[in-house]
Amino acid sequence: MESHLDGFSGALHVVSPADASYLRDEFGHVPTWSIPVAIPVDIEQRALSTTTTSEARDSCLRIVVYGDFRQPQMRHALGLLCKEVLYQVRDRSFKVILLGRVPADAEIEGWVSGLDFEILAWAEDYVGVLQSADIVILPDRFGTGLKNRAVQSLALGLCVLGTPVAFEGMPLLDMTHAAIASTSQEQLERLRLLLDNDRLRRQLGADGQKLTQSNYGSSNVAAAWNSAYRTLLSNDNKQIS
Repeated sequence: MESHLDGFSGALHVVSPADASYLRDEFGHVPTWSIPVAIPVDIEQRALSTTTTSEARDSCLRIVVYGDFRQPQMRHALGLLCKEVLYQVRDRSFKVILLGRVPADAEIEGWVSGLDFEILAWAEDYVGVLQSADIVILPDRFGTGLKNRAVQSLALGLCVLGTPVAFEGMPLLDMTHAAIASTSQEQLERLRLLLDNDRLRRQLGADGQKLTQSNYGSSNVAAAWNSAYRTLLSNDNKQIS
């Protein structure tokens, strides 16, 4: 993209504050706005519900592993999570639900052997599946940019365990808004804490939800877009890209 900006006379929108800062430093002549993705309105409405599915079922903890595991890098991350993290706590009482757009196959079934595991290739109500979780795991090891999966899971008030890659671009504090772990060993340590501490899970979910609603709420994001357009119209009548 940078090769096209030297003579660019418009304005630029990016999602990431870090990308916006870089572009302003490198191309100061280009007005640049960082405006994030917004929480979908239907998820905001679902998040207002005071009773989640997890509160209305039995005491077995549910872990939802969330991602597009059709992608090779995500499939690799799933394999590491199953073998190096989930399998190491198989003595605990929990069920894992894979929300990942992939059907069961021999390789995945080998990874989850010995675990109480359900694979959902498709969910008509994926938000309901998320809301059934005590813990959501985002195992991303590679990739860039703000993840809708992270924003939506946190917006629902869920306790989320993820990597720095999964939470890229979000101003989260580890063990304040979410459990953030880079390596399999760190993921294992965080998961053990979360499995044993209902109060911690609820606190992370509540604080993560507050931060996410503040930064990515639809009304706040709409106000940021409105401000950007008004600025453009009041200056040189430039187009935002």
